[in-house]
Amino acid sequence: MLVDTHCHLYFDELIKDIDGVLNRADKLGVKTFICVGTDLNDSIKSFKLAQQYENIYSTAGIHPHNAEAAENNYINKLREILVNKKIVAVGEMGLDYYRNISNPDSQKLVFKEQLNLGFIGTGLRGQWVLWLVAKYPEVNIHSICDIDDEMISNALKILNDAGKPEPKIYNNGDEDFLNLVNRDDLNAVIIATPWEWHQPMAVAAMKQGKHVGVEVPAAITVEECWDLINTSEKTGKECMIMENVCYYKDTMAILNMVRKEDTLSDFYLAGKGLGLGILFLTLFRSLFSLHFTNTN
Repeated sequence: MLVDTHCHLYFDELIKDIDGVLNRADKLGVKTFICVGTDLNDSIKSFKLAQQYENIYSTAGIHPHNAEAAENNYINKLREILVNKKIVAVGEMGLDYYRNISNPDSQKLVFKEQLNLGFIGTGLRGQWVLWLVAKYPEVNIHSICDIDDEMISNALKILNDAGKPEPKIYNNGDEDFLNLVNRDDLNAVIIATPWEWHQPMAVAAMKQGKHVGVEVPAAITVEECWDLINTSEKTGKECMIMENVCYYKDTMAILNMVRKEDTLSDFYLAGKGLGLGILFLTLFRSLFSLHFTNTN
């Protein structure tokens, strides 16, 4: 099955023959569509199409070209539709200084208003991610949550050093994260807490209409893994595991072998030693990456 991840089906030349467009695409194997908004009006049009057709999903956002023309209350109107499960992303959004159709100040302002993050967990790993994100002036860090006052203080220093305004603090016990994810001015949350909290926090955030970036492991049981998948599919919110080791070339090579049963059989018969060697290399690289991260 093919997915068209960027289309504008509400364009006049397409919408007047929308059923024909979808049928012709279906014959070519394109079964699902992500219809992308470029301003408030187009985002609403895109959302209405997603409501009418099961295989169309939508995004909502302000393209940098349209930043200067964005109406005063656009952000609240976007938030009203962004909570719907058929809305799968914020966008189009970003900065375009090449064409520069809208002036850079307007682009930065609109981009910043659309990208609001909350952080749950400001321990050592959380502080490192916070430090990375705080480097981007276009990102708003609206709120942070932790039960350790010392970790909160460290996080506030990171934000202050980066020139960020002080965020709303949630530190009133283990369940205060629920108040953070209930905020209506957040697009996504970053979770870097003890392992047993990853899955319940991610599920709570997605149920409140927030995309999630969660540290590994995202879950500690098979049932929790399925709960993450089912919640993401039900709410239409992304849950991204914040790990890149799985994309190393050797790891991807092994994954490809596993998916191709014939290749895997030939690989196994060629000698267990070779297989163990590659697996050891993958494990070593993962451990080295972890060690390098922890010592730098």
